[in-house]
Amino acid sequence: MTTYNNFSTQRLSVIQTAVRAAGQLAIRCMTSMSLSITPNRSPTGQRGYGFQLRPEIIQLLREAFAINNGNSQQIDQIRNKYSAFSGRMNNTTFQFDSSSTAPNRWDHAAYVVPSQSNQIYIRNEFFRQQPPEQALMIIHEYIHLLYPNNPGDGHPGGMILALARTPQGLGIPFDQAVRNPYCYDYYGQFV
Repeated sequence: MTTYNNFSTQRLSVIQTAVRAAGQLAIRCMTSMSLSITPNRSPTGQRGYGFQLRPEIIQLLREAFAINNGNSQQIDQIRNKYSAFSGRMNNTTFQFDSSSTAPNRWDHAAYVVPSQSNQIYIRNEFFRQQPPEQALMIIHEYIHLLYPNNPGDGHPGGMILALARTPQGLGIPFDQAVRNPYCYDYYGQFV
């Protein structure tokens, strides 16, 4: 069961709504990677049906995770992360952190501490975000929980703040993108 510590009644309602929205987003991301039935013709001209990913999903996977040619093993790795979201949240504690950020410093609205495997901290800034951003932040922190030993700042390949769609891709190879929470943000934002 998800635990919520030190939230006011109003903020508790907001964080619970955000966690539900993140779960729905994770399901949408996961199901977007399902094969679709597509009409096709055989080399002899006979009509039939095939199964493939939608072209826009192939493109988004290429942009977010550097997955080329619909590599099914790589897609399964990403799909599995999204599919495990709700189960992991059932064992997660959300802790309100009321501390102030340092002056002239950008700080995170939500964060994890690598040594605390099932805890996500939420700060005041989280509640100033719109619901879609809140859901993305929760998924972002969930990926951090899955990879607590990521090198550096926890974002293999670097921090990426993609505010717009970048058809050329994020520029991170798959082995890093699969562990970079920003890649999951990007995919979730544009799916």
